Amino acid sequence: MYYSWHRYKTDCQFTKIILSLLLMIDGVKIRCVGTNSRDWENNPLLSFSTKVDEQTGEIKSDTKIAFYRGLYFFLIPSTIKDEVHCILRGSLPKYFNHGRDNAFDFTFQMLRESIFDIKNRFSIDPNTAIVQHFEYGVNIHTEKAPQTIIRGLRAFQSNCFTSLKVDEFFNGRQLNKQEYQYKVYDKGLQLRKKGKNFLRVELAVKSQKKAKRYGISVLADLCKMSNLEKIKPDLLKVWEEMIFYDSGMKWRLMNKKQKEKMLYYLDATNWEKFTRKQRFRAKNIFVQLRKEFCSSTTQEDLLQQLIIKLEELTAAKGNALRKLPEENETRKKERFTRLDKPVKRGQNQTQNSPEKKKGKSVKMKKPKCKTCGTDISHKRAGSIYCGKFCNNVQHAKNRKNRRHRRKAIELKNLNYLLKSIEDSEHKFKIFFIRHNKTYFSLYHQHNICLIKEDIQVVKRMEVYSDGDLTTLTSYRARRLLKVISQLNYKTQRKAS
Repeated sequence: MYYSWHRYKTDCQFTKIILSLLLMIDGVKIRCVGTNSRDWENNPLLSFSTKVDEQTGEIKSDTKIAFYRGLYFFLIPSTIKDEVHCILRGSLPKYFNHGRDNAFDFTFQMLRESIFDIKNRFSIDPNTAIVQHFEYGVNIHTEKAPQTIIRGLRAFQSNCFTSLKVDEFFNGRQLNKQEYQYKVYDKGLQLRKKGKNFLRVELAVKSQKKAKRYGISVLADLCKMSNLEKIKPDLLKVWEEMIFYDSGMKWRLMNKKQKEKMLYYLDATNWEKFTRKQRFRAKNIFVQLRKEFCSSTTQEDLLQQLIIKLEELTAAKGNALRKLPEENETRKKERFTRLDKPVKRGQNQTQNSPEKKKGKSVKMKKPKCKTCGTDISHKRAGSIYCGKFCNNVQHAKNRKNRRHRRKAIELKNLNYLLKSIEDSEHKFKIFFIRHNKTYFSLYHQHNICLIKEDIQVVKRMEVYSDGDLTTLTSYRARRLLKVISQLNYKTQRKAS
């Protein structure tokens, strides 16, 4: 359907040296196995509270809750054994940022520092702490308003997108599955920053069974990049295959049946009623209609941004060039061997070669759209148009130029045939269109006596003369037939 993740992995090459290794892990829920509840209760950084009836002073719940730098600490008594479960829940980037916000790129070094800090301060062992829930996603900057994009989310497979409430604001939509949630929301609205077009695309894994498929069981597994690589295809698959429409539909070019089908498919509730076979057929029809009549490329453009962002955030970190020790530097400076030592064959040949002159650095030009000239550096390599509209405009110009060139050639051939028509004898293959069907007939030049109604339905004509083939179309073919028919009528009258 669209430019897939696996194709992108094979076609695109990134630089080997990246300044920082970035991760997209945000919210987590961890059951801290091996942690004693007394260590948390006696920790001076944590102040636990519980639900108490203000009038009677009765304790309503045995669960104790503490909050510190964006993390919630729960002490929940077990209903089966005589023990207390220690649950940690919250945002690791927010904890690293001292509880302010998580609107930044969370690096690998930051993650390690956060886990190491949590381990030392709250007695949590990353190798035994079980990950019950985690969130994986990216923030991307969009040209369109995020709310416009969010309104375009319709359905994925047999589920439709529902409203999402983040921090007491309905600022996005989500897809609820049994093992995960797919969330798309306005990050700028969550941070209450007007004019910031930040869109958050997130995959929240809420099943330990699904987390184990990615190789994530304990807190230490989140630091392995190979595990995060397994999540990328699932994050991109939903965006690539979902039913999406924001604008750009050319309704005037569609017939009544096409309009009714498109409006029916844009109703997200209808996708829940389809069987698997019906959904497959409906998806193909929807994609075909959207490709033929919709000029919007929002879904494809954002998919490319997601792919590029994910690849940048999980690219391998390059090591900086290390400075050589002084002994190695002195050895490197000794280009030539000493005179008292024998010289081996081929030694110092590279050092004696003349140095190449350094040329001037050439600045790479930013790629621009072939039609309108706008900057398209944000698109994938090899792109020449900013969108489908400019693509169609350029191809329309190309078709027009081909028609003009073909017309000029046919006019030249027509003038030649008209000059020599009386002294020659050609064979003709004439194509007629009647009732939306094409027919052809073979004629000799002296047998052509067509009436006006027959000439008007001629679409194309092939003229065979001395082994050469000349093709005439449109009014040029009809003009030649009219001249030949008039000459043959005059000849018949003289003979009679």
